[in-house]
Amino acid sequence: MRFPIIHLNGTGHQELLAQAEKTRRAIGAAMEALIEMAPNGRDYYPDPDPRAFEEARAEWNDRCQRLSKLGSEICEIEGEIARHGRRH
Repeated sequence: MRFPIIHLNGTGHQELLAQAEKTRRAIGAAMEALIEMAPNGRDYYPDPDPRAFEEARAEWNDRCQRLSKLGSEICEIEGEIARHGRRH
């Protein structure tokens, strides 16, 4: 993964850190909303396909995993920015 290089002509350390933190928090809020949106069997039983709920749940799990991976990447970027700030 590529991390920003903090230098005098680029975006400042504090600004980069603030951007990463804002993004991390937004992803956390999105994850909370996604969890609230978890499929409920009551919403799928009228479907004639008996696998409807199972498929919806699998699709939802996939969304959660993708968002979680994105959150982990942002945390890694934020951590690297923070570590760079402690070194300088």
